[in-house]
Amino acid sequence: MEPSLKWAENPKIIIGVKAFGLKATVQVVDLQVFVVPRITLKPLLSVFPFFANIYVSLMDKPHVDFGLKLLGADVMAIPGLYRFVQELIKDQVANMYLWPKALQVPIIDPTQAMKKPVGILDVKVVRAMKLKKKDLLGKSDPYLKLKLIEEKLTGKMMKNKILKVLGLN
Repeated sequence: MEPSLKWAENPKIIIGVKAFGLKATVQVVDLQVFVVPRITLKPLLSVFPFFANIYVSLMDKPHVDFGLKLLGADVMAIPGLYRFVQELIKDQVANMYLWPKALQVPIIDPTQAMKKPVGILDVKVVRAMKLKKKDLLGKSDPYLKLKLIEEKLTGKMMKNKILKVLGLN
């Protein structure tokens, strides 16, 4: 999912600032946030809530707009400060969450939600045709790849044993 989120509020956020031995309070006013997040639910499970994690990443740099009041004056009106703070926030948030980076929110432990094995899958290769050999001398060295859910298994390579492996000897 990639919803477009827009949020605007006049919050009552007051931040205490201490610099160079001086204390002051700064108020955040007129906060606006515009983002386009990509929300991915994975891995998918067969039991409620049907996914183990929520991954949230941003498809573009966020737009964050706000004012700062210090002693009743708008600090963001200082020339150059507004653009500097805007770019700083955009860059820092983008470094953490811009696609392909993501915020992972675990919902449940996927190992507990997965069904336990109930049997054995026996795979028998009956025929293999047009196998390409990758070395200059000798025959093909076949192997089998099998993928179940997200787990990938690879069989061992049989050097120069194509006829025995396939039961054609």
